[in-house]
Amino acid sequence: MSRGADHFVFETDRPPGKATRYSYIEPGDAEVLENSWLLIRDSKTGMGRVRRWSPSAIDAKKGDAQLPLGRRLVREAWALEWVGVAPGTEGMTGRRVMVLRTLHRGNETEYWQYDPAERVGRHDFASLSKLHHLGVEVVSAKLADDAEESTLVVRASPVERATRAALGAALGPGLYVFDDGLRVLFEKNTSCAMSVNGPCECSDYLETTAELQGEEKRFRDAAAGIRALGHGFRWNGGLLTVSR
Repeated sequence: MSRGADHFVFETDRPPGKATRYSYIEPGDAEVLENSWLLIRDSKTGMGRVRRWSPSAIDAKKGDAQLPLGRRLVREAWALEWVGVAPGTEGMTGRRVMVLRTLHRGNETEYWQYDPAERVGRHDFASLSKLHHLGVEVVSAKLADDAEESTLVVRASPVERATRAALGAALGPGLYVFDDGLRVLFEKNTSCAMSVNGPCECSDYLETTAELQGEEKRFRDAAAGIRALGHGFRWNGGLLTVSR
């Protein structure tokens, strides 16, 4: 660890051959690093403190929950964590933000930089598969000079963003849920390849992610059709049909 005039630097030990990560912490800010350490820098003295960190859930039922820095809120298969106070977009905005992240079924999904100066305080977090979502609303938030004295109250719950669909129907790109619990994300994506003799060559392709009872499959379009998770998937004219 070392301290400079403008930042606090923390270096973690890594196995040989792997890169070392550094964290630059401004006075008054804090950050969870490598999922093992909580770094905090005093706003007045500039001195940094480091302590071991491990995820610890707060005892909160449904409704509003006061989420302390470095703690997590659990909602069914989701965990919401407040993991830092830092300059927004790594200092580019010039404003301090609260950094929140989510995990779904233990897998880290995404981060959200919430600026208490802005009125908008709602965000949908998506799972890695984009089949599930957690809706988060900031009820109240206050940034203090020292990160640990900042306060955050949130309301979070799983939200349904899928459209109900029937087996046998021709479906365009979108997120769907069927009566038997099958969840399907049908996407149209573009793939581009570099060419040494000319411009990039791009082509569209269809991709489907499906989940049933916790088992997930992902596959690309196939006119002949595919069977997975006890269902048939067939693409025709850019549309997807799901059958038994």
